[in-house]
Amino acid sequence: MRRLLVIDDDMGFCEMMTDYLMPEGFEVISIYNGMDALKQVLTAAKDEYDLILLDITLPGMNGFEILQRIRSRQNTPVIMLTGRTQRIDRIVGSR
Repeated sequence: MRRLLVIDDDMGFCEMMTDYLMPEGFEVISIYNGMDALKQVLTAAKDEYDLILLDITLPGMNGFEILQRIRSRQNTPVIMLTGRTQRIDRIVGSR
């Protein structure tokens, strides 16, 4: 089974992702704030997740900070989620 980590403070979105992806063979783990997400990522095995969906705007720590910490330890693919429309946010998230 493929493992997906969803880091987003919108619980409804996380539930929707779980409902949609579980029948497709994914195990979906959801975390709703930045500090808990960071703990989870830093204690996870290197290849524990096949993909991370990461919201930029989170309580406790923003998604850019979490992404930097993820990249310092592993190369798990990350898709950044945002409602932000400024070009600089898209550029910073793509690094």
